[in-house]
Amino acid sequence: MTLVTRLTGAMVGLAALTAGLIGIFVYRDLEETVLPVEMRRLEGDTRLLADHLADHAEGARADVLSLRGSASVDGLVRARRSGGRDPVTGLTDKQYEDQFAQLLSAVLAAKPAYVKARLIGLDDGGREIVRVDRLTGDGSVRRVARDKLQRKGVRDFVGETVRLMPGEVYVSDIDLNVEQGRVVLPAMPVLRTATPVHAADGTPFGLVILNIDMRPAFRELRQRRLPQTQLFVVNGRGDYLLHPAPQNEFAFEFGRPRRVQEDIPDLNIDPEGGAATSITTLGDRRIGLAIASVPLAEGPRISVIQAQRYAHIVGAVRAIRDSALLAGVVAALIAGIAGVILARSLARPIIQMTNAVTALQSGRAVTLPVDTAGEVGVLARAFQHYALRERMFGAALDSSEDAVIATTLDGVITGWNPAAERLYGYTAEEAIGAPARMLIEPGNETSLERNLKRIRDGHGFQDMDVVHVAKDGTRLLLEARVSAIRGPAGELIGSLGILSDVAEKRQLEAKFRLAFEASPSGMIMVDAGGVIALVNHQVERMFGYRADELVGRPVHGLVPVRFRETHPLDLQAFTAAPSARAMGEGRDLFGLRRDGSEFPIEITLQPVETAAGLLVLGVILDITERRKAAAALAAKTRELERSNAELEQFAYVASHDLREPLRMVASYTELLAERYRGSLDERADKYIGYIVDGAKRMQRLVSDLLTLSRVGTQGKAFEPTDTAAVVRRVCRSLGDAIRRQHAQIEHGDLPVVQADEGQLGQLLQNLIGNALKFHAPDRAPRITIGAVRDGATWIFSVGDNGIGIDAQYSERIFQMFQRLHARDEYEGNGIGLAIAKKIVERHGGTIRFDSRVGEGTTFYFTLLAHGTGDRS
Repeated sequence: MTLVTRLTGAMVGLAALTAGLIGIFVYRDLEETVLPVEMRRLEGDTRLLADHLADHAEGARADVLSLRGSASVDGLVRARRSGGRDPVTGLTDKQYEDQFAQLLSAVLAAKPAYVKARLIGLDDGGREIVRVDRLTGDGSVRRVARDKLQRKGVRDFVGETVRLMPGEVYVSDIDLNVEQGRVVLPAMPVLRTATPVHAADGTPFGLVILNIDMRPAFRELRQRRLPQTQLFVVNGRGDYLLHPAPQNEFAFEFGRPRRVQEDIPDLNIDPEGGAATSITTLGDRRIGLAIASVPLAEGPRISVIQAQRYAHIVGAVRAIRDSALLAGVVAALIAGIAGVILARSLARPIIQMTNAVTALQSGRAVTLPVDTAGEVGVLARAFQHYALRERMFGAALDSSEDAVIATTLDGVITGWNPAAERLYGYTAEEAIGAPARMLIEPGNETSLERNLKRIRDGHGFQDMDVVHVAKDGTRLLLEARVSAIRGPAGELIGSLGILSDVAEKRQLEAKFRLAFEASPSGMIMVDAGGVIALVNHQVERMFGYRADELVGRPVHGLVPVRFRETHPLDLQAFTAAPSARAMGEGRDLFGLRRDGSEFPIEITLQPVETAAGLLVLGVILDITERRKAAAALAAKTRELERSNAELEQFAYVASHDLREPLRMVASYTELLAERYRGSLDERADKYIGYIVDGAKRMQRLVSDLLTLSRVGTQGKAFEPTDTAAVVRRVCRSLGDAIRRQHAQIEHGDLPVVQADEGQLGQLLQNLIGNALKFHAPDRAPRITIGAVRDGATWIFSVGDNGIGIDAQYSERIFQMFQRLHARDEYEGNGIGLAIAKKIVERHGGTIRFDSRVGEGTTFYFTLLAHGTGDRS
């Protein structure tokens, strides 16, 4: 076999072998590189979708608390508790309902995602008091007529919300809208936020609730998902809220639950949130999976899942592999043709290389002769350098997240990486050799010519926004960085452009500016050196400057002179350890207006990391009116405390001084009745009896009034008190009545509490005495006393099986001289429960009752547990 034949065969074999090995190694390297990158991209996009879903419900907690804190809700509660008219303002409960309905209508008009807002009371089976919604066909906001209001007491969210403390917020899972106990069709996914409403004495009144329509958020999630992905949204149990197959969405609402764990058994939903990725199987397909969990309105967590076929994830790598194999076959064919032509011219240097290798045979391995002089050495060195550089450069381009495009000086595309394929939709085969103007929006071709001229003049450009058009006609807002490409001799041969999609970035910047300017608070942005970079209209209004007069100036110009010495130190301390905080916390801060006047302010600082370095966002509130209101409130409070003290002293003195003359009247009238009984006629004896009875009732009344006045003025300091011992002492005191009525008094383990032992005994004696007094005539009294722990307090209960109390008297019964029965039916003066309430309130607790007429009554009151402080 001749050298030419061998050389031709070697060239063909070498080309095929090289192409095959390079294709194998490139494929493996790219697969190991691309897969983590693609999975991170899938994870990042899923996290963005989850954050977007959370943003849809953002603000609902604050809105429902704001509605609860409105004056119309407080006024309505007072009016309902006072028989229909507010004793403070004189307005009726219907007037307050109209005011609150107007407020709810304004909130729904401003927040299109809110579809229903209500005030629900606990009376009448949890009936709606005010309801405003947009459930009509045209989506307009309307108030529901009073006769159309529904009872919602059986709904879970009512019970869950009412059990909350004041100021807490209930956030529901996402479920379908239900009216009259049925799912409304077409189905509407709803998220509810609610907060309880309590009366001034702490008794539950009802709740304020907002319904948020989640359909717009779900639609936008579907639009934002990555191409070639399946999108799922599940709740904390794994129930499908979104699914590629609509019949699986909210299936649990129709009695046929379908959960993600059934389809992907090895899926791990992290209850603490965050994001994760994995390669798993869905049915018979291998998929890449990304999951991100977020809380909605700081409530239940929801998880967003994106699944993408593994073949799609590594599709670009397989395309490169196929291209490499094709290139290898072509190279082998070309090598065969070229081998015949070049064999004769290459035979001599190759023979020289062969002779050199043969001459150097000494048992050592022979490598490519890169150190050999002449053409063979140059060729070997050039091949080694070029192959290494091309491999590194090609791998960098293929793994880049940004589109990389190379063109000639005339604008013909010569380079097109995988990221460009994904961005524009053109394959490399379609793009390479085509004019770059196909990427330009019609009418903007002159901008391309200007940029090509800059390249031909030897200039590039950095961070320039351009508008291009994808294959499907989509407009792309891109940030371009373009540089000139030079040949070995330094001559210009083309341009290289790196382009990033910045549409979302620009949208976020626009939203930030809109929110910044629309904020009702003053907002100011400064750099780490304290120089103002941006202000909004509220800052202009507060300080009296125009924006162009503030930007670029030191921020300490807005600080009064007496504070300027410490201001740089505060700013330096903040930038050294940046975190959201109130500036100058614990001190009075003031702003300096343009006219030299000062006004009190509050400032909250927020660090903002940018490419240019740390910026500080300051939120400024003018608290002048708040200061005035606080001063007026303090003055009113002092006046009320003084007036209450005088009234208590008056009641004590009046009651104390009345006791002696009443004692004399009662004593001498009793003597008169005993001595002259029978000496006078029957009518005189009856009149004397009336006087004696009236005097005794007056004595009891004065005694009770004196006890009531002493609760707040002559009580003892709180100390650890054994409740069980107090109950035993009270039972001994009431022993005659207990035995006479064959009453049963039961109690379990009772705790030690912080209390005034004497007043605690008075409280229990009044409640047990009432239970004995108002017993049912057909059964012996049975009284049960218990206590349960609730954080730092104990909730006590005193229950009986007596005649019961109508719920309409829930407020009246704790007022003085309020009797629910005639005096000849049950004795008493109507002060006992007023004393009980005052004792409980002095101990920092609340008292209420639950009752059913004819079945019995249970009184509940709270006391501090032992070891939680003395509130005497």
